[in-house]
Amino acid sequence: MITRHPRQAVGAVLGVMAVSLFVSSMIGQFNDGPWGGLPSWLGAATWAAFLIAAVALVVLAAYLTAVNPGSRRAAR
Repeated sequence: MITRHPRQAVGAVLGVMAVSLFVSSMIGQFNDGPWGGLPSWLGAATWAAFLIAAVALVVLAAYLTAVNPGSRRAAR
């Protein structure tokens, strides 16, 4: 799936990053954000999801570069 549809894989990881960063920023660091009434563990969990997705994006980019090194030359 990743090598057939790399844009979907990267898009999914970027989507997880965007949603988790948005939710964690709306909760705030000390539950002082607009959504501060939510549990504090949710802010920590969404921040951890953002960091894991960032690492996954770097690994995915490295994998796609290693799998298709000549794809740009073949497409021309």
